[in-house]
Amino acid sequence: MNYERLTIEIYSLIIRYLRLNKKLDHEFIKEFIEYVIFTLNLKPYVDITQNARIYNRGIGTYFYRDKDITIDLFKIFNQAEKLSKQLDANLLLVYYLETSRILLHEVVHASQFRKATSSNTDIETKILKASLMYDIILNDNNKLQDFLNKGLNPKVFNQKNNVYLQYYDIAPEERLAETNAYYIMLMVLELLQTDANNLTIHYLNCFLKNLLRGYEKTLNPTKSYLEALETSQVLTPEELEGKDIPLVTRTKLGLAISTEEREELMARKRELANSYILK
Repeated sequence: MNYERLTIEIYSLIIRYLRLNKKLDHEFIKEFIEYVIFTLNLKPYVDITQNARIYNRGIGTYFYRDKDITIDLFKIFNQAEKLSKQLDANLLLVYYLETSRILLHEVVHASQFRKATSSNTDIETKILKASLMYDIILNDNNKLQDFLNKGLNPKVFNQKNNVYLQYYDIAPEERLAETNAYYIMLMVLELLQTDANNLTIHYLNCFLKNLLRGYEKTLNPTKSYLEALETSQVLTPEELEGKDIPLVTRTKLGLAISTEEREELMARKRELANSYILK
């Protein structure tokens, strides 16, 4: 992912709307989606004619089959207002940052699907192939027909979706989408050069929180998730353990860390959480 170019595109869009003192609207959402889709070359994976239609269930969702993104602006506004009050931050800025972050999370899912259906063999791609295996089958008529021709029960798709719902907090695609979204928004905040130290610390704290998601339950969240999904065989045992992979990359991918590494990261997160004043 081209973080630098994507950051500049999002920054340019947000700063233009802020300078106009313009309230967040559907035009911003439309422009945001088009900018990001173009920058990441994701046109075949997101139907931009839907313009991130408003949805009334989740705060944000990407549908692999329909290739559309849905968000709930009412929930985003409520969340932004609470955050603005808590951190004593400019409400309009928080509206744009939070909407951008949530939209970006969903666009990253589209990017993940492209990666998972590619011929790449790097470890992140293999993890996504394993984690999204049943979505890939459902979205490819030939793969689905082969699956059914083998006499396999289509009820398995509901069973695997239940695994996702039960273990959502350790699903690698969710960890990656959140950490990528927060990382890019932190870079956007740096470019904005606003007097919003509390907001920057909050986003950094959330970034660390998502790196650590699931590690309070297991020292290898991704391995646990893929074993529950019964797709861990896509990776070698060494890959599942994150052998010879740096700590930051392991936590980003949800692979094995030591108890000492976990405690060190959690201490850093606690330090950040205590460093801004709650209103």
